[in-house]
Amino acid sequence: MPSTEVATPHPADPSAPEWGAGRHAAAPVSPAAPARLAPHETLSRLPAAPHLSALDRWTLLLGGAVLLAAAFTLVPALFPQPRVPTVTRVALPAATSPAPATPEAPVYPTTSSVTPLISGRVNLNSASLEQLEALPKVGPALASRIVAGRPYRSLADLDRVKGVGPAALKTLEPLVSF
Repeated sequence: MPSTEVATPHPADPSAPEWGAGRHAAAPVSPAAPARLAPHETLSRLPAAPHLSALDRWTLLLGGAVLLAAAFTLVPALFPQPRVPTVTRVALPAATSPAPATPEAPVYPTTSSVTPLISGRVNLNSASLEQLEALPKVGPALASRIVAGRPYRSLADLDRVKGVGPAALKTLEPLVSF
């Protein structure tokens, strides 16, 4: 069966009948000779888009923005870029002179109202319990054991006292004398 095209009048044409009117609503066109349609006639026409309210326009705009944000979020996940660490070469500061191997013991000044318990090196053979307790890492019990173990001639003698270990010896070395 041969196909037929249907010509419908343009809705803006004042001479055209109403849509759905039966008299000139559709006229068959011969398949052998294509019909020449006037500019106001079309083969098919969609009805005009209804007017969008301001709320509908904002809804479409926000929906488009959400889709755009989703696209920007998914692009790095879908197309990852290789991350290469950046190596920065920085010159090290110049070496300073090494600290003295045995720092000097602090010397505190004496005033008319204040006399420090220790100033300079403390002699382990003649120091009082209060002076020994003023040393770092030395409490009342260790001070009494140091007094009981007198006389001392070297750090090896002090190392024999119970409670004096390598860390205490290292701390006390610049602060005591024999």
